[in-house]
Amino acid sequence: GKGHAMMASRNLVKGDILLKVPKKLFFQEAEIDNLTQKERLIMSLLHERKNMETTLFKEWLALLPERYSTISSWSDEDIESLGTQLRIRQAKQLKKDLQRGYEQ
Repeated sequence: GKGHAMMASRNLVKGDILLKVPKKLFFQEAEIDNLTQKERLIMSLLHERKNMETTLFKEWLALLPERYSTISSWSDEDIESLGTQLRIRQAKQLKKDLQRGYEQ
């Protein structure tokens, strides 16, 4: 699939700093006002997950999968395995629509 990843060049121990983000890259209040509803939901979920031990949503968040895939990351072979031409055609169109949405 597509995405971003990191790989450790040595064994890590608890407490190691994996990533530093400069303060100038933090969201400012004015920038948050410009986020879409979907982006606000993502930010809220990330915030609640960061505070997993104290959040009121702990039980609900624990039910969410750690990983998932969407049709946009499926290979042509994956789509072809759906069987019928109708399903394959629909899946290809959905993948195309999703990828177009990511590019916007």
